[in-house]
Order: sequence, then structure tokens, then C-alpha cells
Amino acid sequence: MEMENAPTAPVGIVLIATFWIFVGTWLLSITSGSISNSSYYNLLALIPFFIGIGLLLVGWGLLTLQKWAFYIALILSLLVLLPLVFIAIGEVSWLLSMDSYRYGLDFYTSIRTIFEISFFILFVLMGWYLLKKLASLNKKMNT
Repeated sequence: MEMENAPTAPVGIVLIATFWIFVGTWLLSITSGSISNSSYYNLLALIPFFIGIGLLLVGWGLLTLQKWAFYIALILSLLVLLPLVFIAIGEVSWLLSMDSYRYGLDFYTSIRTIFEISFFILFVLMGWYLLKKLASLNKKMNT
């Protein structure tokens, strides 16, 4: 009897899963400290704690090519992208306006602008790649 090999996740999916696992671990590390330092359970700290656990599960689901994880990661990417659209538009319009020439570009402003626009591009690419892989995953399941 031959063993069936589990499908391997593409490199892009592994990178996206690693990102969500990293964010989930970061949330867990921050909130677990505030939960353990108090003599009572801080309900407001439990919310990001459970969100961190959920992000870890989304990363695991992406690594195992679960369809629900693709949908959740896509929704999360679009939710994060929404405020980043306005931030990126504001940064680019400020750079193109006369205020940037009047006050000058200092190092902090340049780094902040590059950082914000890079996050915008990152989440656009993440959403596009997830949509592409979700469509191919749907084709494989339908055939």
C-alpha cells in the first residue's frame, strides 16, 4: 500500500503563514505578560490574547492548505489594507505638496513614509497572492 503525500504549500503561502504566525506570537507575548502580572484576569487583555491564538491557527491552516484559512487571511489582509490606503494616500499627497518642500524631509519622515508605503504594498501583494491561490485551490477541489 502506497502512502499518499500531503500537498506541499507554495513558498508564498509559507511566507504569508509565517507572517501571521509571527503577528500572533507577538500578540500572545505582549498580552500574556499583562495577564500574568495582574491579580485578576484583565478582560481587555484576553481579547488580543485570543486574537493571537486565532492568528496562530490561521497560519497553521495556511500551511496545511485549509480553505477556511485562505478566506480568513484574505479578509484580515483586506481589513488591514483599508486604513493603509488612506495612510498611503496621505503620505504621497504630503510628499507631493508644497509642505514637504517648505519644512524639508528629515530622516524620520523619510523612514516613516517608506515604512508605511512598504506595508501598503506588502498587504496588496498578500491579498493578490491569496486570491490567486484561493482560485487555484477552488479549481483543484472542483475537479
